[in-house]
Amino acid sequence: MRETFFYSGTYEDIIQTLGRWRILDLRSLLNKVEYQFSYQAFAKMVSKLERLNYVGSIYYQGYRKYLYLTEKGLKEAGLEKSWPINKDVLLHDLICVNVFSYLLGLGRFDSGGLNLEEAGATTRPDCMLECGKSKLAVEIELTQKASNRIEEKFLKYLRSEEFERVLYVFQKPPVFKAYKKRMDELDENRNPLLKKRFQDKAILLLEPEIKNNTFSLMQSPCFFQGKLTNFKEVLDSAGIFAQS
Repeated sequence: MRETFFYSGTYEDIIQTLGRWRILDLRSLLNKVEYQFSYQAFAKMVSKLERLNYVGSIYYQGYRKYLYLTEKGLKEAGLEKSWPINKDVLLHDLICVNVFSYLLGLGRFDSGGLNLEEAGATTRPDCMLECGKSKLAVEIELTQKASNRIEEKFLKYLRSEEFERVLYVFQKPPVFKAYKKRMDELDENRNPLLKKRFQDKAILLLEPEIKNNTFSLMQSPCFFQGKLTNFKEVLDSAGIFAQS
């Protein structure tokens, strides 16, 4: 027998929250929905949405369950054109959500969002944050890319008038070093008429612990404007949005 269901109230909050945050574990979802009753009652509501195919789930590292919207759920949330969860790149999406949540929680930015629109677009930031009229793009780079792809994205941001800075976040030192090397090469060979260097536009940050649920970026090594520093110093110097 087909089950008829018209969602509202907390059910709608669950769908809209997953629409905004893309992928969350059950406890994080409960906290963001601000559900006032028991964890068990909330879990039953989520299970009902799973059974009706609004919500999908996957276990990461074999024990923690993560929830996301299916195509049906995305449609109900008004996100038909968004990027659906790809289980092959689950780690990237999880890290993206965690890094965005961490940065937004620092109190240094007014607002921001995960980039859920423009499915099929060739280039787009994983997320962005705003402070006043300035925007910071954030790119999560977990794997090595071909040199021409690195250059293509660097050029995109160098020419961008929408984003004042781009923060690249790396988990692995070899990937961080490869991007830094390519950026150094591009700056050395840039057109002398071009005032801005790539290293004035991009902040490269390395933090191996971003694969975990809890981490801090404040002491993470950063390369910015020709020197190695840490993320706290970049923030405290207003380097993210200060004009070059």
